[in-house]
Amino acid sequence: MMRYPLERLMLWEVISLGLAFPIGFIALIRGSLLFTIMTLFLTIISLVCHVLLLLYINRSPSALKQILRSVLIFIVIVTLIIQ
Repeated sequence: MMRYPLERLMLWEVISLGLAFPIGFIALIRGSLLFTIMTLFLTIISLVCHVLLLLYINRSPSALKQILRSVLIFIVIVTLIIQ
């Protein structure tokens, strides 16, 4: 069954957030940097899907704010990896 693009983006957004929560919880319990980075990457995926949804429905100012948040989280990830 073929889904509409909006449904597919919403599905990816929910899946990435759904995976980010348990992995983030594991990261808190174990204190693992790897799980923390995975959680942040999943959060970025969710934010990018949300940006694409906002652009699709012509809400550019909100999309710009979300993409800036994604870039800031990506910078944090790169900083964690470099250290």
